[in-house]
Amino acid sequence: MTVLRWLLALLVFAFFMYWSITLAGLLGWSTTPRGPQRLAERWHLPLLAVCSGVLAVALARRILGLRVLSPWLLAAVLPAAYFVSVETGVV
Repeated sequence: MTVLRWLLALLVFAFFMYWSITLAGLLGWSTTPRGPQRLAERWHLPLLAVCSGVLAVALARRILGLRVLSPWLLAAVLPAAYFVSVETGVV
């Protein structure tokens, strides 16, 4: 039973993190020049990326029977934070 639980948690995590990274990456696909204007125009993509990342971590931890609220939820914000910093010119 525990092997199946770990496999399901891994599949759920991979699915939602894939979409988190994909949605964050879509921020760069625009005809608007790089900068804060692009971020203002496509503000919903980082928000969806963060939501998807939080779902990935929370659901995987819930399936494994671990505490959902943990510092690992901060890792869910990393893809969106990276792409936002790249698009605004910080990095």
